[in-house]
Amino acid sequence: MDLVLTPIKLELEVFVDILEERIYDKVIWRWTGPTIRKNIFTEHTKANDPTPPNIEALTINERRRRSDDKRCKVQQVLNRPYYDPA
Repeated sequence: MDLVLTPIKLELEVFVDILEERIYDKVIWRWTGPTIRKNIFTEHTKANDPTPPNIEALTINERRRRSDDKRCKVQQVLNRPYYDPA
């Protein structure tokens, strides 16, 4: 998803009126802020997160008992960054 923002545009305009007739009209200064263009899905935090994922045991229905295996059914892939899942 691309994000395009043009934050602000300023103009200073001068005009002179004499007897309800405009004799001078000109923009003497103009400024536009820089346009911000980013893809919001490619910005990642590159900080390492050494904590393991917290995933609860798998259940199909609340009335059923959990399986005898108390271990987590999902394993984190070694040396794979958390922001780029498999």
